[in-house]
Amino acid sequence: MSADNSARIQIEDSAIKDIERLCKGDRGFGTKFTTFQGKFQQNFEHPGLNVEKLHVGKQELFSARVDRSVRAIFLPPQGSVWTLVRVGGHEVYDEIKRMVFTYSNTDGRVEYTVVPVGVGTEEQHGPSARPAADESGPFQAWTNAQLLELGVNERFLPSVRALRTDEEAEAFLSDTTGLSQKVLESLLLGMTFEEVSEEITEPSAAKPAKDFDEALTRSADRMASSDAVIDAILAEDWSKWRLFLHPDQRAAATKDYSGPARISGGPGTGKTVVIIHRARELSRRPGFNGRILVATYNKALAGDIRNKILALGGKQTAGLIDVVHVDKLARDYFVEALGEAQGNRERASEPEIRRLWEEAVIQAGEIADGFSAAFLDEEYKDVVLALGLRERGEYLQAPRRGRGRRLSRAERNTVWELTRRFEALLEREEKTTFEKIAAVAAAHAETLAAEGNHRYSHILVDEAQDLSPQHWRMIRSMVPEGPNDLFLAADAHQRLYRKPIVLSGLGVNIRGRSSRLKLNYRTSREILGRTLSFLGGEEFEDFDEGTDTLDGYRAVLSGGRVEVRETARSGDELAVVLEQVAAWRAENPKGDIGIAAPTKELARTAKFALEREGVHVSALDAKARDGEGRVCVETMLQMKGLEFQYVACFGLGEAHFPLHHLRPADGDDKATERRKCQQAQSLLFVTATRARDQLALIYSGAPSPLLGEPEVRVLSDASRMGDKASKAS
Repeated sequence: MSADNSARIQIEDSAIKDIERLCKGDRGFGTKFTTFQGKFQQNFEHPGLNVEKLHVGKQELFSARVDRSVRAIFLPPQGSVWTLVRVGGHEVYDEIKRMVFTYSNTDGRVEYTVVPVGVGTEEQHGPSARPAADESGPFQAWTNAQLLELGVNERFLPSVRALRTDEEAEAFLSDTTGLSQKVLESLLLGMTFEEVSEEITEPSAAKPAKDFDEALTRSADRMASSDAVIDAILAEDWSKWRLFLHPDQRAAATKDYSGPARISGGPGTGKTVVIIHRARELSRRPGFNGRILVATYNKALAGDIRNKILALGGKQTAGLIDVVHVDKLARDYFVEALGEAQGNRERASEPEIRRLWEEAVIQAGEIADGFSAAFLDEEYKDVVLALGLRERGEYLQAPRRGRGRRLSRAERNTVWELTRRFEALLEREEKTTFEKIAAVAAAHAETLAAEGNHRYSHILVDEAQDLSPQHWRMIRSMVPEGPNDLFLAADAHQRLYRKPIVLSGLGVNIRGRSSRLKLNYRTSREILGRTLSFLGGEEFEDFDEGTDTLDGYRAVLSGGRVEVRETARSGDELAVVLEQVAAWRAENPKGDIGIAAPTKELARTAKFALEREGVHVSALDAKARDGEGRVCVETMLQMKGLEFQYVACFGLGEAHFPLHHLRPADGDDKATERRKCQQAQSLLFVTATRARDQLALIYSGAPSPLLGEPEVRVLSDASRMGDKASKAS
């Protein structure tokens, strides 16, 4: 060892899991480990650390003392860098005897596995120990040659062939890292040889490492001891954990694209985290002197993203990045286009819009018979405004994708006349609509773009599935076409507002530049398994007329809990909410709690009840107060894109959910009914997957049909608690 005994610690994912487990079991362990890190980094030969060399099979490892009962296990140092692979008690010594550390000939990175009991130890893990494919194993469909071609490490094959069931394979893969783990997990989840080769192996290919030392320096799954995830675990800091970028997300956050690109993935896969890190990455590139826009559909989420960018990159980075809710962005362009007087007009309410359409029909007389206000409003939004049509001839020739009713040329003429009458009535009332604002904003942005005036160098869009065609026309015009111009994060299963659209028809071509995240790092297996049932096996249409899928989507964490709680009366639901919040705060004072309700009225009632009990209710974009987690109360819609350790959703009886506008109505065609049903399913799915550790679903009376057939628990003291909650409200 060199005379300079200072060290840098790199931490493998296996050690992170150990540290998190030890912190949960011993609240003082975080302080102990921080002290250990400081000593080790200052002088790894400090006598109190008792650093010892271990010979495990053909492998050389090092052990250091964290405290009397816990040891830290390192790979041999590379210069001043020590890689921490395990942390734990004496049982770790037995476990590392079954661990194989090696490097991949495909991507050149370090990977390791734990050899299952009953399989040869390190000495047997070489080419000579390679058995033939086991016909009863979960990987029997692929030969050894095929697995090697996909990137499975040769030294892992004996373990792979020893597996007999899917459960054994899942346990094995939970203790395996690197490309081998990704390949085997993808095969186990149903991907074909060709799909794994194209989506995982080929993108991972790199010049093979010359030796183990070079591979170690390439490993993407390690992190410095000062990285956010380690700080978060040791300090039990939920906000830092929410910013951590996992290895499978890193490529999307840093990769260069030749044009618009998109990532998809179910809830909890880290799409928003990728957006945040990518925004910072682009802002820090040499020579960058422009501005970056992060746009999202959700107002509360915009504030949350803004806070996270500030926390991740500091004031200098945050100063280069605008984070804006798309309707706010559209309103700004609308005012800029029309001036303050017209631009600040009040938006018409839904009842007002319906009344104006009905008046337009009456004005038109007999030719308008057979056209309902609902049909006309959707035609106006989904065709006329969506496509930016300004002339009758444009509308007569325009495609009407997704519109169930066919229209003759004469009927189109009538509809166009009715839209002109409607706009005249809006002008008379000095009102406007969300969709009209977005259409005017898009036209203004297109005019500016034609003059070479683009506001941003890069635009990143979160919750992209909910943007309207007008929004996309506006955004496309705000950034010049070129490398890394647009980056989208979307999930069709979380579409709550819009019909599917064809992006390529709006100048956003993502073909060949799409990738999918499959690992849910937030929601436990128990919670995810329950919430996936809310989708009912439906197929969800993606951008450009494709079908989005959750194939391969799974949770990394386990141990969460779901409770479906029934009460006799609606007033009793608040009592259960109060009880649940009290229990969660007692269990974990630093834990973030989200309370969701279908309607604003119900959310407001819950907020008042909690405040009456002395609970401070935070705004969704507020930071936690020192020493305690947030308690946030909002509608299910406003919870979108956010995350909490605990979530309670109440008002899930059939009287309140689905929401009125998501229930079938007279005159709805089958396509409209299916769209409404999917939006209701998605809303419940999105809300429930905000939870990491525990989820409570609460209802009174008959349950919403979307809950399925849950096993419920009736509270024996609900009436007494309900009286208390009713008074609080």
